Order: sequence, then structure tokens, then C-alpha cells
Amino acid sequence: MLEQVLNQVEWQTTRQQAVRKIYQVWWEEVDNYIEEQALEIVRLGLLAKEKEIAVSVGDIIVNHWVNSSRFLEALKLCQQILAVYEDYRILGAIARAEKVLGLVEDAANHYQQALELCPEDDFEIKASIVHNMAGLFAQKGDINRAITLYEKSLQITNSTNDIGGKAANLHEMARLFAQQGDVTKAIALYKQSLQINQSINNFRGKAATLNQLAYLIA
Repeated sequence: MLEQVLNQVEWQTTRQQAVRKIYQVWWEEVDNYIEEQALEIVRLGLLAKEKEIAVSVGDIIVNHWVNSSRFLEALKLCQQILAVYEDYRILGAIARAEKVLGLVEDAANHYQQALELCPEDDFEIKASIVHNMAGLFAQKGDINRAITLYEKSLQITNSTNDIGGKAANLHEMARLFAQQGDVTKAIALYKQSLQINQSINNFRGKAATLNQLAYLIA
């Protein structure tokens, strides 16, 4: 109704104000978001050209979907957002879905784009992108490049004191060295990862590392 009576500038301003208010009520002022409302925030954010609202909410939804094995839904939502904004967070998220769906080359390209667009000071995201890229190259059989990328991610997590990220990198590096037959180095890295997981009470990580250690020792 308003679109018919407002000029283009007024209409765009009104849409932006509306999206900001919906974002405040449906997202900022609640403890747990409702998925349908969150998706509506993303849709309206894209229409109103409110980039940070659309991308930040979309990024959380997509990563939750990938972690819940809803890969096709994640892929489609990322495509909708990327059609409007080429953002490093969404590029990294779509690559996670593409990797599982077998779109390996698309995933590699999107990880590379995400890394190029990632701000220099966003160390957490950068470390995550490099870590996920390493996993992709490991999946493709390029173990040496994967290890190099895990080492790069490890350097970033060390510089930012990201203890959980450091443990994850050490765990994955150990797994690759074990595949190459260097069991001694793999065990040493698993023990480092185990020690970190124990220090931060990461029981899931601790269990996974103990499992791998038991297999190698056996």
C-alpha cells in the first residue's frame, strides 16, 4: 500500500526502518529465535538493502542448518543471499554445504573467495575458513596441502589464543599424519589436542581424540 503513495527514496527508507524494527523485536530482544521469523528478517533485509542484518542473521541460520545436516536448504538460502551480496561469511557457509553435497570444486572456489574477502582483523573467521579448506583438500586426497593449511590455521588460533580452534587443528593434523603412516607424530599431536580439550572441559573433543589414540595404540 505504501509503495503506491511514496516516492522511491521514501519507500526505500520506510522499508529499511521496518526491517530494523522487525530485527530488533524478532532477533535482538529474544533469547531463542523462531526460524520462520528469522527467514523473514533475511528476506526483508535483502529487499531493503540492509546488508548487515540480512547477512548476519542468514549466516547463523545457514551454519545451524549445515550442523543439522540440512545441506540443501543451506545451499539455497546462501544462493539467495549471494545473489544480492558477495559476503565472506556466506561464501564460507555455502562451501561447507557444497563440500558435503559433492560440489567439491564449487566449495574450493567459494572458500578461496571467502578468504580473499575476509577482513584482515577477523581472525576467528579466517582461521575457520582455512581450517575448512584444509578439510576439503584432505577429502580430495591432497594431504600435503591440507596439512599446510591446518598449520596456517593453527598459527592464527595461536595468535588469538583460540584454545578450542587450536585443539581442533591439532586433532585433524594428527589424523592426516596417521593416514601417512607417521604414527609417532600423530600420537604426539593427539596428546596435545587431548590436553587442551581436558583443560577447557571439551568432553566431545576429548572423547573423539581418545578414540583415535586408542585406535593408533592398538
